[in-house]
Amino acid sequence: MSTNEVISDSFSAKFNRSVSNFLFFCAGADTKILAKCTHTDRVKSQGIGGVVLATAALAFFSGSYAFYMVFSPKQGMAMEAVQQASHTPAYIASLVFGLVWSLMIFNLDRFIVATSGHGDGTEKITLGELGRGLPRIAMAIMIGFILSKPLELRIMQSEIDAKLQLVQEEHVKQRKSNLDVEYDKAGKALDAKRAEAIEQRNAKEQELKKLKIQVDSARMRLEQEIDGESVNGKKGEGPAAKQKRETQAKAEAEFKETEQRYAPILNNLQQNIDQVQAEIDAMQARRELDLKQIRVEAAKKDGLIERVYIAEEIAPTASKMLTALLIILEIAPILFKMMLSLSPYDYLTENEKRKVIAAHAIDIKTMLSQETGEKIMDVKNATYHEADLIAARDIGKVMIEDELTKKAQELFLAQVKADIERDPSKYISQDVIQEIKLPVATQAADKTPPQNEA
Repeated sequence: MSTNEVISDSFSAKFNRSVSNFLFFCAGADTKILAKCTHTDRVKSQGIGGVVLATAALAFFSGSYAFYMVFSPKQGMAMEAVQQASHTPAYIASLVFGLVWSLMIFNLDRFIVATSGHGDGTEKITLGELGRGLPRIAMAIMIGFILSKPLELRIMQSEIDAKLQLVQEEHVKQRKSNLDVEYDKAGKALDAKRAEAIEQRNAKEQELKKLKIQVDSARMRLEQEIDGESVNGKKGEGPAAKQKRETQAKAEAEFKETEQRYAPILNNLQQNIDQVQAEIDAMQARRELDLKQIRVEAAKKDGLIERVYIAEEIAPTASKMLTALLIILEIAPILFKMMLSLSPYDYLTENEKRKVIAAHAIDIKTMLSQETGEKIMDVKNATYHEADLIAARDIGKVMIEDELTKKAQELFLAQVKADIERDPSKYISQDVIQEIKLPVATQAADKTPPQNEA
C-alpha cells in the first residue's frame, strides 16, 4: 500500500469518526457507553441524530425565509416587491436570525430526544408510553407546524404572488373608487365655481368687444366720409363728416367709460378663476398622494400572515400534507425510541445511573400514588447516606467545639471571681483609687491642730 493510500485511509477514518461523534451528539447519546455497545446501537443513535440534524437544517431554511419576508422592503405590488427586496441587509439579517432559530430548534429537539427515555422495552407503542411521551410529542407537533409554514410559502411562492397581486389590486381598486367619489364631488363644486367666474368674465369681455366694434365701425365710416367714399361722394369735412365724428367720439367715450368700469370687475373675476384653479391643482396633488398611500397600503398586504392565509386558501390539501410531513419528521425520533426494544445501550445507561447513585450512597425509595396507584419516585423521599454522614460529622464537630467553649468560659469566670476576692484593687483603676484617697487626706489635714507661733 502506498503512502498516499495510507494517508487517504487515515483521513477517511478520522472524518467518519468525526461525523459519527457529531451524530451521536445530535442524538444526545453517551459516546463512552456507545463504545462498549454493539454496532447496531451506534447505527440507531446515528439515525436519530441524523433526523435531529435534518430538522435543524430545515429550520434554518424555514427561519431564514420567514425572516427574509419580515425584513425585506415592500415598496410596490407583490411581484414588484419580490424584485425590489433582493438587497444585502435583508439577506444578512435573515441568515443571522435563521441561524439562531435553527440552533434553538436543534437544541430543543436534542433535548426532547435525549430525555424521552427508552420506553417499556417492547416494539409496540403502549398507552402508558404514549401518555408519558405526550408532552414531548405535543412540543414536537408545535415545532413541526411552525417549521412547515415558511417552507410551504416558499414552495408555493409563484401561486401566492399571483393571488397576492389580485388581492392588492382589488384593495387599490376599492380604495380608489371611494377616493374618486370623494374627490369628484369636491372637484365638481370647484369646476362649477370656476365655470361661473369664466362665464361672467367672458360676458364682460364680450360687451367690451361689442363696444370696440362700434368704435371701429364709427371710425371707419368717418374715414370713408372724409375720403369721399360715402354715398354723397364728397371729400373733406362736411356736415355729414362732422356728425360721424361726433358719433365716433361718443362711441369711444362709451367704450373707455365701460372699460374703466369693467377693469376691476374683470380683475376680481380673473383672481377668482386663478384661486379656484390653484385649489383644483392642490386637490389633484392631494389625490395623487392619497393614491400613492393606497398603493403603499396594498404593498403592505405582503406579510407573512397574509401569505399563510392565501396559501391555505389556494391549496389547502398541499398545505395540510406539508404540515403533516414536518410534524411526522419531528415526532419520528420519539416514536422510534418507543418502538425500539431494549438494547445493550439501554442496560449500560441504566447501569451507569445506578453506579453513580450507589457510589454516592443514595437510597432511592418509591411511593404509591394515591390517585393512580403507580409507583412514583421523589428526590425528597430518598435517603442520602453520604450527605447525612457528612452532616453528622460536621455538625457534631461544631457541637463539641461549642460545648468546650462554654466549659472554658465557665472555668475562666470562676478563676477571675476568686482572684477578685483575693485582691480587688487589681480590678479598680488608679484614678478611682486616687479620687477615693484624696478626700481622706484632706480631712486629716483639716483636723490637725494649729501650732503655736513661736
